[in-house]
Amino acid sequence: MKLLVFTNHRAIRDFIVKNYEKKSLLDKLLTIDEFEKRAQIFQNRKFIDDDQRAILLKEAADFGDFDLLKIEKDFLKFIKSSTAILKFFEELTKEGVTFEDIQRADTYAEYDSHLNVLKILFSRYLALLDEHLYVDPINAPMIYEINDDYLKNFKEIHIFF
Repeated sequence: MKLLVFTNHRAIRDFIVKNYEKKSLLDKLLTIDEFEKRAQIFQNRKFIDDDQRAILLKEAADFGDFDLLKIEKDFLKFIKSSTAILKFFEELTKEGVTFEDIQRADTYAEYDSHLNVLKILFSRYLALLDEHLYVDPINAPMIYEINDDYLKNFKEIHIFF
């Protein structure tokens, strides 16, 4: 059986309309998100929800130098800021950029102390994710395993972007 992977459900519908007769047998069709969920294994871990992410980040921010970022520690105000911080961490992870990479760029030299604080926050957050056995978009690329048993079900896999 062939597996065809598409960017979204609309692309799947468009493909079906253009390529299949009413009574023909369909190949397996998935979105990229569905494919990733099935092709990756996170041993003994659970996916974290947005509320828990904010709570863990707040816990990770409980160190003295965090005050250098001038972010409110009041829980409700912190929740607003946590979204931006988590998006920043996600972007670093997705792009494979380290804090050292950023610090080497002269552009950010004036923010070196802020970057050091964010680096500590990032480390503390990752440690809490590990401690609680959570999967987060930030640590997922570091901890997943390939689900070979699932992938062996397909003779071919085609990904359409």
